[in-house]
Amino acid sequence: MSAMAAFSVSRASTAIARAPATLYFSVMVNPENRKVREGWPVRVYRLGQEPGDDLSGSTTPEQRLQMVWELTERMWELSGRPSSPYSRASMPGQVIRPS
Repeated sequence: MSAMAAFSVSRASTAIARAPATLYFSVMVNPENRKVREGWPVRVYRLGQEPGDDLSGSTTPEQRLQMVWELTERMWELSGRPSSPYSRASMPGQVIRPS
């Protein structure tokens, strides 16, 4: 790869990396979005005294699966790649049972 091509790739990847941050910032400073965020619950904890990440006491298994599914869909969107064309029930795989 030539030095110019490497420079172009580097500039392009930097621009792509900045795009989500720029979008995030523009959304967060929008006055209408600020009004929405005023209702968000915020808690302050001393360093080292934060609660654990275990949501099992405050959510149902169905709610946690829904959260994971929403995150998964969002990550596929952010990757720019299409999600799997098949359902979980039809995923290729093999069951290996202990003998």
